[in-house]
Amino acid sequence: MKRFIIIAFSILSFSLYSQNDKPLRNPYTLEIAANETQQYGMDVKESPYFVKAEVLQIYCGEKIFVECEIEGDSISHMKVVKNMIYPQKTIIIDFDQNSENRKEIRTDLRVKKSV
Repeated sequence: MKRFIIIAFSILSFSLYSQNDKPLRNPYTLEIAANETQQYGMDVKESPYFVKAEVLQIYCGEKIFVECEIEGDSISHMKVVKNMIYPQKTIIIDFDQNSENRKEIRTDLRVKKSV
């Protein structure tokens, strides 16, 4: 019975953990200010956040949670997740644009450790 409970808990933990993975972004229409008078728009298709092993592609307007595995003093593995379950392993990346004043368009990339 004890062995059954351990196995059941392990399977449940694994399935919940893997459901948090978010390897692909949802498709959407990106629209940002290009200059004082023009907008830039494009259809962002469903696509991976990591376009290569260690190359993250993020568009203006996205905020993502990246879980990192650390070995020694280096990041050994990264993945985008839907929810922050492990704050000690998670980096928050927020890329946005403030275009309220079209003469001073500001684009900010904020990267912070959650804990």
